Amino acid sequence: MKNHYVFTLASLQKCLELAPSGEWFRTLDVPSDGRWGVLAVGIEDCTFVIHRDDRKDSRRIVVISQDGAPSESAPGAIRSMFERIHRVAIGVANPPLRLPPGWSEFREGNLLAFFAYPHGVVRGLRWIAEIGPDRSGDVCFWKLTAPDDVVRLREYRPPHELYRRIVSHWESALADAMRRFSQLPPRAQTVALEAAIDLDATTFGPVTKYRAYSAWLSDLTPKQREFVESPPDRSVKLKGPAGSGKTLALELKALRELYRARHDDRDIRILFATHSWALAEQIDAALHVLDDTGGFSEIDVYPLLEIARSNLTMERRLGPEFELLGEDSLSGRRLQLRRLDGVVDHLVKSDWLTYRRQVSSQFRLRVEAERGSVERNSLVWDLMVEFSSVLSAHGILPGVNAERRYLPLQRTPWMMPLETDAEKRFALQVYTQYIADLKKDRLLTSDQLINDFLNYLETFTWNIRREQEGYDLIFVDELHLFSEQERLTLHYLTRSASEYPKMFMALDPRQAPSEVYGEFPVTAVARGESGQADLDLGAVSSVVLSTIHRFTPEILALVRHIHQRYPALNLGPDWELDIDSVQSEAAHGDKPLLILHPTRAEEASIVAQRVQDLYGSVKPDCRIAVIVVDPLQLPAYQKEFEERTKLRLQIIQGPDDVEGLRYSKKSVVLGPAEYLAGLQFDYVVVAAIPNESVSVANLGYQRRRLLTLLYLGVSRATRHVEIHANDQHGGVPEILETALASGVIQRA
Repeated sequence: MKNHYVFTLASLQKCLELAPSGEWFRTLDVPSDGRWGVLAVGIEDCTFVIHRDDRKDSRRIVVISQDGAPSESAPGAIRSMFERIHRVAIGVANPPLRLPPGWSEFREGNLLAFFAYPHGVVRGLRWIAEIGPDRSGDVCFWKLTAPDDVVRLREYRPPHELYRRIVSHWESALADAMRRFSQLPPRAQTVALEAAIDLDATTFGPVTKYRAYSAWLSDLTPKQREFVESPPDRSVKLKGPAGSGKTLALELKALRELYRARHDDRDIRILFATHSWALAEQIDAALHVLDDTGGFSEIDVYPLLEIARSNLTMERRLGPEFELLGEDSLSGRRLQLRRLDGVVDHLVKSDWLTYRRQVSSQFRLRVEAERGSVERNSLVWDLMVEFSSVLSAHGILPGVNAERRYLPLQRTPWMMPLETDAEKRFALQVYTQYIADLKKDRLLTSDQLINDFLNYLETFTWNIRREQEGYDLIFVDELHLFSEQERLTLHYLTRSASEYPKMFMALDPRQAPSEVYGEFPVTAVARGESGQADLDLGAVSSVVLSTIHRFTPEILALVRHIHQRYPALNLGPDWELDIDSVQSEAAHGDKPLLILHPTRAEEASIVAQRVQDLYGSVKPDCRIAVIVVDPLQLPAYQKEFEERTKLRLQIIQGPDDVEGLRYSKKSVVLGPAEYLAGLQFDYVVVAAIPNESVSVANLGYQRRRLLTLLYLGVSRATRHVEIHANDQHGGVPEILETALASGVIQRA
């Protein structure tokens, strides 16, 4: 930014809503014809972006020129920076300001520092901002700092004379903008300022319905009430399908225990642990909507990996010379899988022949399978679990003693199947090369960090700190995505070492972690758990939610049909669910619609046209999503929409992209099923379905993956579902043929 920029809440929101791309924010080229409802006015080295409804006393957002500051290169990164600037300004206008935990905020008086970009976009850059400079209602963003540019807030002195010079031009810029607006054709007036802010329309908003805790109590189902009001004297597993209100029940339970402790004048510390920053920020925002009391410093909402990192850094065990591979468990495991896949491929082309004759035929088939096949990918997944839950858990590091310690280990059913010493030696060589590559790149994996953290939690140091820094209650959302090592870690985070932990855990039995983390197909894999994590919980109650709040009975019928077609996953009683007992409380709607096309190209074209027509007919607050089951087809659908329609697309390519949905008031969301888990839309179009019957890979796995992603896609809808298939992809999958025959869906 070569100029200093001054926005208002309303003008920056309009730019975020209407900017044609993330790269637009590099130039901030506001249309001069006023069609956005904003105009740019330049005075000296300042650019004022003014909304037609702004007034002399409108709250201003002053962004100081950052010439010479570290530049970012990730696509769309600068847009995410302006989204964070806007979020801070909204919080200042609607106090108290509380930023999501992932922003890592620090305060000193009215000075504020926080990460300028989401995790995984640009590393380490932080804003230094000032709330209310010169006792104004403004927010001034002074300085963008790099990790090696250490600025202590207590010692920082903002150049207020620069702020005064900039805002001295405000009245002239405002008068110029209003004169230009008066010369333009009249346009429909927009709702101004804070009233226009509609945050998280597709994330926590539909879950909480923007109602507080007390307003929810009378509307809970019997099972939800049983869970929320039960005494916190033992751990509880909360099971249910998508849409049954698991996350809402956890959030209400956390607030219930907080209010109960306050009433009894008891000190309490509560942890809400997640596997990703995206989920942590959604839960933190939802808790603030639900809270009746105006704040809750007693509840921490963090990804488990962040807790491990902050504690190990405090103990000087994780130095700045190492970089963590991924920002949370979700991104970290995906990056691990990619690196491991590369190591295996290298060894297959080099040293594999020295092991080949001494391994079982089944192991040989897995290793020699084509790269990217389900068999090879399942081997990579099992190796990742072996390294984290066996080798690292036993403290076995590459070296002269590694083989001596590893080969005699007793194999149990939950471990990766390794029948011969040669198979174990091959796994150990992959491990050795994998660790060497990580060391060369100065990287530490999330699994390694968790194992180091687990070791630290067993020290006398933590035993001393535990009573003060541990938690009385721990809440865990999406338990199915936590490894056993991660769940063992949670047990040590409670205050008391002499009592069983009190943990409240939500899980969906139909979301397999290998499919959520993998980003590539895997066959059935080892469960990767010894069962110790569950044993350490003591007596555990189980509550099954059987009432669906999210979607209509007609959509539930399709979800139930998909559930019933799942092959037995053989994951034990904790993962079973009686889907026949689940009922929907929502009003009735249309049956899901199935449309068959002759070719893949025609499907994409017709989907784009149908969504264009739908977009023009629905209410402004309706949310539409196009969910592709085959993520490789996402670029083709994006191209079709951009060429054939004038729709505003919000492309979701990863968890961090969800943050941008807050500014997509009426746009079409397009993304793969796995990245849209947890979101809700009024209308869902499911497309790009690869029919398992035409695949040469493992049919059992392909069928299960299709069912999993169909389940994720269909269960995102609240009112209407439309499913598209094409003959080029194999036609209508068997699961949908049987749904047609049973009357669960209808053909167009």
